[in-house]
Formats: sequence, structure tokens, C-alpha cells
Amino acid sequence: MTKRTTHCTYRLAAWLVGAFLTAGCSSDPVVSAPADAGSADAVDVGPSCSPSQLVCNGACVNAQTDNAHCGACGRACAAGQVCSLGACATTCAPSLTACAGSGDSGAGASCADLANDRLHCGACGAACPAGNICVNRSCQVSCPSGQTQCGGACVDLRSSNAHCGACGTACAPGTACAAGVCAVSCGAGLTQCGTACVNLQTDNAHCGACGALCPAGSACSRGTCSATCAAPLVECTAGGRSFCANTSIDPAHCGACGNACSLPGAVSGCAAGGCTVARCQAGLGDCDGAAGNGCETSLGTSSAHCGACGRTCALPNATSACAGGACGVTACAAGFLDCDMSAANGCEVRSLSDNANCGACGRACAAGRVCSAGACVATCAAPLSLCGGGCVNTSNDPSNCGSCGASCSAGSNATAVCAAGSCAFVCASGFADCDRNPANGCEVDLSSTVTHCGACGLSCPARPGAASVCASGSCGFLCASGTADCDGNPGNGCEASTASVSNCGACGVVCPARPGATAACTAGTCRSSCNAGFADCDGNPTNGCEVDTRSSATHCGGCGSACPSGRLCAGGTCLSATSCRSIKDQNPSATSGVYLIDPDGAGSGAAFNVYCEMSTAGGGWTVMAYLRSNAQWDTAVFSDTGTVGNTAAGFAQGATLSASAATFTERIIIYRRLIELGTDLGTQWMITYRQNGFATPYSAFNVSSGWGYRDSFGYSDATVSNTCTHGCGSFRGLGMFHDSESGFGYAGTQGGNYGCVDGNNICWVPRSLGCNVGSQRCSLLSGTNEGVLYAAR
Repeated sequence: MTKRTTHCTYRLAAWLVGAFLTAGCSSDPVVSAPADAGSADAVDVGPSCSPSQLVCNGACVNAQTDNAHCGACGRACAAGQVCSLGACATTCAPSLTACAGSGDSGAGASCADLANDRLHCGACGAACPAGNICVNRSCQVSCPSGQTQCGGACVDLRSSNAHCGACGTACAPGTACAAGVCAVSCGAGLTQCGTACVNLQTDNAHCGACGALCPAGSACSRGTCSATCAAPLVECTAGGRSFCANTSIDPAHCGACGNACSLPGAVSGCAAGGCTVARCQAGLGDCDGAAGNGCETSLGTSSAHCGACGRTCALPNATSACAGGACGVTACAAGFLDCDMSAANGCEVRSLSDNANCGACGRACAAGRVCSAGACVATCAAPLSLCGGGCVNTSNDPSNCGSCGASCSAGSNATAVCAAGSCAFVCASGFADCDRNPANGCEVDLSSTVTHCGACGLSCPARPGAASVCASGSCGFLCASGTADCDGNPGNGCEASTASVSNCGACGVVCPARPGATAACTAGTCRSSCNAGFADCDGNPTNGCEVDTRSSATHCGGCGSACPSGRLCAGGTCLSATSCRSIKDQNPSATSGVYLIDPDGAGSGAAFNVYCEMSTAGGGWTVMAYLRSNAQWDTAVFSDTGTVGNTAAGFAQGATLSASAATFTERIIIYRRLIELGTDLGTQWMITYRQNGFATPYSAFNVSSGWGYRDSFGYSDATVSNTCTHGCGSFRGLGMFHDSESGFGYAGTQGGNYGCVDGNNICWVPRSLGCNVGSQRCSLLSGTNEGVLYAAR
């Protein structure tokens, strides 16, 4: 009997536009079994069996070789016979091999095609494992287009972490396969430490390097343990301890402290303060590009995204589904069978007209008979025509399209079809005919072509500093070497240089400033470039260039270049210094500070430190005392009190200088802040000098004759003689300011009023009083920058 079965045929649609086919359905009479097949309902192809098998008593059987169901359900071969090509015979056909104890029903000897029988693949009893088929006597996994067999499984070498670019090339932990290349899968600005992605700029447990732990009380800021967080980092607190976070890129604090990103099915990242998908978990994909729902698609089961985003399951003449990330045939269109069990070509056999597979896989028509409407008959039934010994429909048979022998051909990545007697072709899933040239078939891989990404003509935009890429039918970009997308804005591409001190090697990696050095980024690694006159002599980058080679006696002019004993370093040169004047003469740029001098040179006296005043009246003054206290009457200028160079508290070292072999021709008193009648005159000074130019030792410092005089007010007198007169005997003989009036041999103050100096104070002196006016002093040291220096050169 015949059944009326609904099935689908392809119709040609819009050939001039794109040679795409649409599927239409019709109800045509289909003979379900040949006339001699026994039961009228013998052919019962169920959805759970291969199209080449029958469902008999609830089980799938191969009616071509099963002795219990030979050619039809329930048709058992007699004892001594075997089922050969769907007919009971005493021997197997020449193309088959007799194998003992097997068949789909598992009883007695049976015939098997060792070239393609899954139960006897290459040899009797050599069964292929589940999920495999037998091809040319070898068990193989049948992989769909775009996938490769690796270790018995179908994988996409463009996205498989276990087989990235080639079978067996596994990506290391923390990396993922993208476009066939293993890449670090941590988000921008993050580094893999162990199995975790961390920010070396802010992580207290990995500060600047993996495993570098910050001590309690400090936080990691810009890769250095610090007491405060440097911009753009912000201070966050958790578990009672503060830490620094970059809320622009930190997925644990994205946009704000404590705002952790947790996207479904994804390893979360953070860009520009918003949560992003850093990478999807295995078997999932972010196919809609929306970060909010994470990796929403199951690549293992989605027919629209099978194995990769955008990879649609569309197999020829079949209803397909996605399982395990691979497209497979779930049912064949009416009149078609999947006899080679290869998902790549769908249901490749026309069972209504194929003499070798007439109505079922492997059911061959006998000599003199042809397959018409799935049954072996003597003549072809309309609308079929006899072509080459078989019945074909020339309106849709690609081997006989429009007429017998007119075979349709297809180019690359395409399947030839015939519609209304005209040849056409259908592109394989993921491919397209974008140049509208049938000769080269479906020449474009829509999953990876930048100019046709996901669809013909859809070109991936160019981005500054980046190369456009197409992966799984979606546009993206790869930053050129030395650049990165640090602001998370694809519009401006890779806007940041990873050779900069603010993004060194990765986004957000800020090179810290070091003492005596300028931060630099070299080959993606933070380094410090020493400033002129400084060097890193201890080899420790954390303290920068710690040595001033201009003044270091142990590293004078360069690391390890030590000055001989008794010499000092000035301007990077070892100097033989007998006094501050000799230092100034040898190095005019020398500034005020503590220096080592040796007044007797190679003599027995040891070198010692002094404070040199290098700015006033030409500089080169060896300071014997610096007085800072208001009460100066009892201060011994020629003594050693305080610490040399302590300009905050004052000091004296006259005793050391007096005991040395040093000599001088000039002496100076410098008022750091001179006040007269409440008026601040700033720094003023007075010099007394030897008129004959002969040097006098410190032990004769108070000699009263042979001196000249000049001061910062422009007065000079070569005949001043004893500079302390008019009752100033208690003033240690160091002098007073000279009066503008003539005829006086002592120093006074400007304006004709006479005064004297008690060390730190200038007093207006009534004519009836001497210098020791006690409470009548008019100027006392009371603020900063005051004080008096006594020095010589």
C-alpha cells in the first residue's frame, strides 16, 4: 500500500540575488516499501534510529544484513542462510564478508560490509565506539564543517583551549584560545599569579610582583607598599585593613569600592568602571555581546551557535540539532537518507531513486529493475525519468538536472542542488557567496573574514593602533604591539601606549617615582633613569638613585670611585680641601653645607667636618659659630657646642678651628635677619680684613690692629683699627657696623645713631650707656630665619 507523507523540497528563490534556497513542503505519494517486502508497514523509520535502519519491535536494525529482519521487519532467514543486501541467501554477496555471531539481532553468522559497517569495521567483530562511524574500514569521528577531529572528538581549533590552532596545543592556565592563538585571559591591567588574575599595582599580596606582600599598616599603591593611595587609585577597606583599588579596571571593585562583578557563566572583567566579560566558561558563549547577561548561550546545544557564536546548524536535506558543540542529523527530509552517517553532508542519498539505496540504506535493486518512488520496479513512474539505469526527477536531481546526465557542480564550501531543472548551490554553514561568482562557490568564511564578518559586506571597522579581526562571526580587534585599549572604549581603539610610565606593559601599571631618578618604561617593564649627578650604587631599584655622585666621597663622580683620605668630593671631583675657600675656588658651584677639610694637608692633623657658607660676599667662609639663641652674653664663640651644620638650633666649633693649623685673612659676621627700629633689613654682613694680606691663625683671631672694614651697606674704612671700642670690650672683638659720620673709629648703625652688637642683637645705644644695655635691647631673635654666623676665610 502507499502512504501519503508530508515532506519538503527545495525551490529556487532569488537566484540573481544570492542563490539562496527556501524550503517548501508538499504532500506527495511515497511508496513505503517494495512490493515484495512483506508487511505493508515494514519501513518504519523512527526518530531514534539512523535513517539507514528500521525500527523492528522497538529496536533499530539494518535490514540489509540482519538475519532476523532481512529486507523487512520480521522476515527471518532460514537456517543455513544469511541476509545479504536485504535478501536471504546461502552465501554473502561479493562485496560483503561473512562474520560469525553478530548482526544487529546478535544471532548466528551474518554478512557485513567491512568498509562501512560500524559493528565490523575493517574486520569481523571490530566494533566502533559510540559516536564513531566506519569510513574506509576505519573508525572515525564525523566532524561538521569548521571542526577537526582531535583525539576522537570534534573540536574548533579556533576556540578550543585544549586544541588551540592545532590538535594537542593546550592553552596555559589563565589564557584562552581566540582565533587559534592562546592569549592571556585576565582583564586589562591584570596579571596571572598562580591561578588568579591580580592587579600588581594594588594587590597587597602581590605588590609590584607576584608574591610581594605588603606589611601591616601599608597598602599597595602603584606597585609599591605605601601609607597612602596615589591617584587614580582610591582607598577601600575590607576586613579591617585598607587597600588601594583602581575602580576603572578592578572587577572586585568596579566603579566603586566593594562593587564586585559577577556575570553569569563568565569570568568577569572591568573596563572604564563597568563590568565586562573577560572570558566565558567552557561550553558557553557571549553571543549577544551584552555584558549584563554574561555568557548566555550554551555552545554545546544551541543550533544557532553550535560550538561557536554564529555557527548555525543547517545540514543538506535534514533537520539538524546541536549536541556537544557539533551539528548532527536528527531527521532526514522525506525522500532522503543519511547512509554514510556523516553529518557534514547531511542526508546525502535520494532514497526514492537510488538503485543502491532504494527506500532504505543498502537496499539495492536487482538487475533489470530500477528504483522509483523508493521501490524497485520495472519502469519509472511519472514524474521520474529513466537516466543511466535509475529513476530520477530531472527537476530536482543535481546529477540529472533538467535532462539526463546534466550534472550540477558546486564550488568550495557548497553543495550542488537542482531546482526547477536549473542548477544552483547551497553554502555550507558559516560560508557565503559574497562575490556572486558561482564558479568559486561559497568563497567567504563568515566566521573569520574581516571584510565579511557574519554576513556579506559587513566589514569590521578600523581602530586606531589596532588590527581588526573577525572571530566566530563577530568583529573585534587586536592591539598592535606596544598599545592597549585601557579606557574600554572600542571607538578609539588601542589609545594607550604600553611603553608609557602610566601604562607600562599593561593598562594601569604606573611606574613609581624613585629618589634621584626619573621613571621610565622599557620593553614593558618599569625602570628608573638616574638624574644627572645621581647613581644607583647599591643596585636596589626600590630606593632609586640613592647616591649624589657630586658630593659622595665614596662614590665621587661614579659608583665605587672613592676619594682618598682627607679629600672631599665636590662637583663629582675629589678635591684637596684645606678650607671652605679652597673648596669654593676649586668648585665655584659648591653650595652651603657640611664639608670635610684638612687644614694642614699631609700634616699630622686629621681632617674634620665644618660648615661652609658659600653664598655671602663670594662665599668660601669656614663657619666657626652659628648663634640662634636670644641670650648671647654668656655664649662662648670659641667653643665646640652643638652639632656641626645644625642650622636649626645653632652650633659652635671655634675650639676645633683654633686648635687646627688653619689661617685666614678675612673674617665675617652675617646677620641672617637684621632688624633696626622694628624694620626688617633682611640679611646683612660685615667683613674685617687684614690690610697687609698676611694670614693670621685662628689662635690670633682677636688681634686688634692691622684690619680694614667693609659691610653690606656699602661702607668701607681701611683705618678702622680696633673694631670694638666705645665700651664694647665685652663683645669678643668681633666688630660693629660702621657709622656714616667721619671721625669715629668704631662701628655704629646707619643714620648717625650709635649702637653695638652683642652677638644676636643690635641695640640703639644711648650716648650715656655702653653696649650692655640689658632689657633696653631693641632687636631680639624671635622668629625663623634669624641668627648670626661668625666665619673666616
